[in-house]
Amino acid sequence: MTRADILHFDDCPNVDVAADRVRTVAAGLGIEIHLRFVRVESAEEAVRERFLGSPSVRVNGVDIDSSARDQYDFGLSCRMYAGAGVPPDAMIAAALTRAASDAPGRAPGFASIGAVVAGALSSACCWLPLILVAAGLSVGGISLAFASLRPWLIGIAVASLAFGVWSNERRPRTADTCCVPMPRRRHTLNRVMLALSALGVVAFTLFPQYVDAVFGKRTSIESSRAPREITLRVDGMTCTGCETGIEAALRRLPGVALADAVYEDGTVVIGLAPDATIGTDALIQAIAGAGYAARSAETNAARQPIDAANPSIRVLHDDLGPLVSNFNAATGRNRFLAILSPT
Repeated sequence: MTRADILHFDDCPNVDVAADRVRTVAAGLGIEIHLRFVRVESAEEAVRERFLGSPSVRVNGVDIDSSARDQYDFGLSCRMYAGAGVPPDAMIAAALTRAASDAPGRAPGFASIGAVVAGALSSACCWLPLILVAAGLSVGGISLAFASLRPWLIGIAVASLAFGVWSNERRPRTADTCCVPMPRRRHTLNRVMLALSALGVVAFTLFPQYVDAVFGKRTSIESSRAPREITLRVDGMTCTGCETGIEAALRRLPGVALADAVYEDGTVVIGLAPDATIGTDALIQAIAGAGYAARSAETNAARQPIDAANPSIRVLHDDLGPLVSNFNAATGRNRFLAILSPT
């Protein structure tokens, strides 16, 4: 609520008129005000209150006349506004509008909320797929989308916190502006809120580092329960949260006894139960439902020797496949193949 003060001395004929005008303008703007009458009784009190004459109208402690900061003729006298004994509607409206848009202590609160939301979204690439997979929903490309936005979201969270701290800790304007500082209780509450928001941002930002401890990760299983293993290559894993999401999606499939993803290697090892009838295509589809692209590791194998007699010459299997196809397609021609190695 906006506070409006009318400073006056006794028997001033313009006090009630000024009060009615403030009420009317505030109602027209839809601004709720708390109107107070402050009586100034002595010259000493006039100097202490920086009283420029009766009636003096202040909104949230700030004189509605911007030129008041340059006036020092304090005393028990009548005040004039542009030749009139009461302030004009436009001056009152401008002061009320300005105060409503810059309420003390409001900016740090909005900054705290924005920082926490941005921090939560920065780790959504980890926790959101887990929630959707647990609910049986398809993740699609949500994880990869949030992973690409992660640096920007972290930056927004940090910038929001910095703005909140600046808004809360900035010094009030000088006394010449008749400005009152933010209430101490509000200032302290904002500090606590900003501190909690900072902890929340740190917790969300580091969530990928401890997601396993929250949701659990099964990394081993008895070999008798998974006599068959299938290794798949997975694109798009960026943290341990991605591992957990992929493993959770695979373990929902019947016959899957083990799912162990490693984002550093870009692989997932799937152990199948003895009676499992599930195929590789179903496994790849389940991983796609978690938001990642998978393929058989056999098409992306480690480096393979070309010639057993000369094991120092090696190529990647991915590079060798297209090369062999093109080479064999060149029937009826003279073919020559040279593979050079820096070793």
